Amino acid sequence: MKELNTKQLYDELKLVGSTIETSDQHKLESPFIDSIVGTLEYFGVNERVLHISNIILRQDKIKIYDFLGVILRGGLNDQIDEVSNSNLAKGARKISQVYIEQKSLGGFGWWLRGHDFDIEEPHRCEDCIRSYNEWHNQSPHQRRKEQEDLKNKGWTIL
Repeated sequence: MKELNTKQLYDELKLVGSTIETSDQHKLESPFIDSIVGTLEYFGVNERVLHISNIILRQDKIKIYDFLGVILRGGLNDQIDEVSNSNLAKGARKISQVYIEQKSLGGFGWWLRGHDFDIEEPHRCEDCIRSYNEWHNQSPHQRRKEQEDLKNKGWTIL
């Protein structure tokens, strides 16, 4: 994706978001909210902003593109922590680029869980979209079984 200024990125985010998130609230499951907040933490965002992000995404359930747009426009900036604000802006830009490239809400969430910003730039990943769809279409019994299998292998399930 070519480098866009903040306004261009925000406009592209709104354009894509309005086509993939058509209901009043986002439909992203909890593990993917963990990934969004965890990615912001990875970029060095402070605890206060992470806490507010969790509330916005879990309780208010605003659309993901609206949430990212608020960040891009400085709406979650900390009054006293300029380092966190810089990290928040950088993280939001990268996350927004993934959202735009994926053009799939579930594929976006899956990308954040399975890719590494240290070695990859945001890009479209068909495997992420397919993997999310397969996971999403599992029955509750299949999901529980999968989580039990992972726990038995020593994995921590959030």
